[in-house]
Amino acid sequence: GANTAIFSLMDAVMLRMLPVKHPEQLVLFGTGHASGVNDGFPNGQEDLFSQPFFQVVRSKNRVYTDVAAVESMGLDEHIRFAGHGQLQPAKLRLVSGNYFSMLGVGARLGRVFSERDDQKAGANAVAVMSSRYWERQFAERQNVLGSTFAFNGVAFTIVGVAAPEFFGTEVGEAPDFWIPLSMQAQVQPWLDKPQDPLTQSLWLMARKKPGITLAQAQANSNLIFHQWLRAIAGSSPSAERLQDMRKAYAEVMDASAGFSQLRRRFSRSLQILMVLVGIVLLIACVNVANLLLARATGRSREIAVRLALGAQRRRLVFQLISENLVLALIGGTLGVLFAVLASRVLLALISTGPETVPLNVNPNGTVLLFTLGVSLATGLLFGIVPALRATSTDESISVQEGKGLARSNSKSRLGQILISAQVGLALFLMIGAGLFIRTLQKLEHTSPGFEQDRTLLLQIDQDSSAAKGPGLVNLCQRIEKRIQMLPGVQAASFSMLNFGEGHWISHVWRQGAPHSEATAISFAGNRVGEQYFGALGIPLLAGRNFGAQDIPKSPGVAVVDETFARKLFPGVFPLGRHFELEDGASLEIIGVVKDFRHEDLREPDEGMFFISNDQGRIVDGFNDLVVRCQRPSQSTIGDIREAIRQEYSNLEISDVM
Repeated sequence: GANTAIFSLMDAVMLRMLPVKHPEQLVLFGTGHASGVNDGFPNGQEDLFSQPFFQVVRSKNRVYTDVAAVESMGLDEHIRFAGHGQLQPAKLRLVSGNYFSMLGVGARLGRVFSERDDQKAGANAVAVMSSRYWERQFAERQNVLGSTFAFNGVAFTIVGVAAPEFFGTEVGEAPDFWIPLSMQAQVQPWLDKPQDPLTQSLWLMARKKPGITLAQAQANSNLIFHQWLRAIAGSSPSAERLQDMRKAYAEVMDASAGFSQLRRRFSRSLQILMVLVGIVLLIACVNVANLLLARATGRSREIAVRLALGAQRRRLVFQLISENLVLALIGGTLGVLFAVLASRVLLALISTGPETVPLNVNPNGTVLLFTLGVSLATGLLFGIVPALRATSTDESISVQEGKGLARSNSKSRLGQILISAQVGLALFLMIGAGLFIRTLQKLEHTSPGFEQDRTLLLQIDQDSSAAKGPGLVNLCQRIEKRIQMLPGVQAASFSMLNFGEGHWISHVWRQGAPHSEATAISFAGNRVGEQYFGALGIPLLAGRNFGAQDIPKSPGVAVVDETFARKLFPGVFPLGRHFELEDGASLEIIGVVKDFRHEDLREPDEGMFFISNDQGRIVDGFNDLVVRCQRPSQSTIGDIREAIRQEYSNLEISDVM
C-alpha cells in the first residue's frame, strides 16, 4: 500500500504522459523551472523567451511542425460573471492562439482558440474554460457558451470548454481559463513592453516533425537562437555582449510528460521515499517468508505423505506457490485500497496553499499494473524457497512419528538468516529515519530572522481593484493607515514579496562604477511600506526606516540588509552611500537592517535591498499585506477584512496565513 501510494504520486508528478496527441513528439525550450520576467540580455541557459523570438523560431525552424507559447506567470485572480454580483476566484493562463492546435487538444463544448484569436493586440477578449471549472461552477450547463466574465476592466467571452482530460501543460497547475496572448496588455498591464525583445517571460513548446531526433531539434533551435541574439545585439556589439552571446544557449528537453515546478522540488524526495518504502516492503516480505517457512515446516508430514503416495514434487511446488500467490494478490488488493487514501494524504502534504495541488493520484492502469507486478513478484520470490524446502522432505523419515527433527537445524538456520536480514534492514531504516528527524528538528529551530508567531500575511488580489498607477499607491497608504489604527495591531505594511515567494533580482553598481557585467553584483530586491520591518519584527541596526519624508518627488532612498552593505561597501560605513540599479536609478542608503531569510531556510542570505512603496518608483501594485498583532485571532482577521472593505469594497483577499 505504501509503495503504491508513493508510486501513484511519482507517476502523477514525473512519469505520466500529457493527455494530448502524440505527447512523445513534444519538446520544451529550457527546463520550465523559471517563471517571471527576465529583462536582461541572455547570457546562460535560458528558460524564458520573448514574444519576438517566439515568432522568429516559429517561422524559421526546420525541425518543428509548430511552436506554441505559454506565459510563465499564471494569474490567481477574482472574476465577476455577467449577471452575478459576487467575485469568484479563478486561475488564468495566457497562451498563443495555436496552443491547442499544436497540442492536438480539442473542445468538449464550443471551440478552442484559433490563429485569428491571437493576431491583433487587444482585439479578441475570448476565453476557453477548463472542464473541471465547468463541472464545478456551472454543473455542465450547455448555455455557458457566449457568457462573459469581467477581469481587470475587460469583459471576456467564453467560446469553448476544453477536453475533459486536459489540465494544461504544467503538471500541478490546472488553469480555469486560457486567454489569448494578444490580450497580455489588458491582463498584465504592469508588464512593461511585452513586445520588447528583452522582455522574456514565455515558455516555448514545440512539436517535432516525424523522424527528427532531440539532438537535431537542439542544434536547429540553438542556431536560430544565436542568429536572433546577433540581430538584437546590433551591428557593433560590445565585448560584453559578445561574451554574453557565447555563453547563451537554449536547451531543448523532452516534454512528453509536461513540465513542472513540483517535479523540480519533489522528484528527489519521491525517489528517496520510493527506495525507503521499497525497503519496508522487503522487510515485510522477509517476515512473510519466515512465516511461510514455519508454515511449511508444520506441513512437512502432510507433504511427506503426499510424496509417499506418489504425488509429483513439481505439482506440490506449484500448489504451494499458487497458495502464496493468492495471499500476495489479496495483500496487493488491500494495498491498493490503502493507497487510495494514503496518496491523498501525500498530496495534502506537498500542497502549500489553501487548495490541494490539482493532481490526479487515483490508481490508474500503470499504477495497478505496478501493484500487480510487485504483488506477484513478492509472492514468487518469497514463496518459492519455502515451497522447495517443504517438498524436499525425506518422506521415509518425516512420515514416522517423532522422526521429523533431522532437517530442523537447516530450516532454523534459514530462518535465522531471514531474521538477521530483517533486523539489518530495519536498523538501516531507523538510522535513516533518525537522520531525517534530526534534519527536521534543525530546520524547525532555524530562525528565519523575522517574527513569525504574531504576524499575519494576507494575499491581496490587486486586480479586483480598479485603481492603477499613483492611485494604487494612494489606496495602499490609506488601507495601511486604517489597519494600523485597529486595536491589537502593532504594525501593517504592504509589500511586493515575502518569504518563499520568489525574487526580484537586479544588477547593482556602486555609484560612479561603469555599468558592466564585470562590475555588477546581483542582489534581491523588494518594494515595501513604511512599517514593513516593524511588521516582521526585523531590527534596524543603523540609520532610519522609511518615513513620511520619502515621497515621489524626494530623492530615491533604500534600506539594505547587512550582507548587502558588506558586499557592496566592504569595510566602509554604508549610510549615505549611493548605488545604482539597472534602470539607472540612484538610491541613497538610509538604513541597515539585520539579515533574514528571504527564500529558503537552507539557503544563506545573499543580500537584499528595499525601496519604498510610497516613493512610487514602481507602481505595478501590491500582493502581500503583513500585519503584526498582539495576539492574532479570527476576530483580528475579521477586523482587518472589514477595514479593507470599508476603504475599498471590491478588494478581494485570496488567502490569510
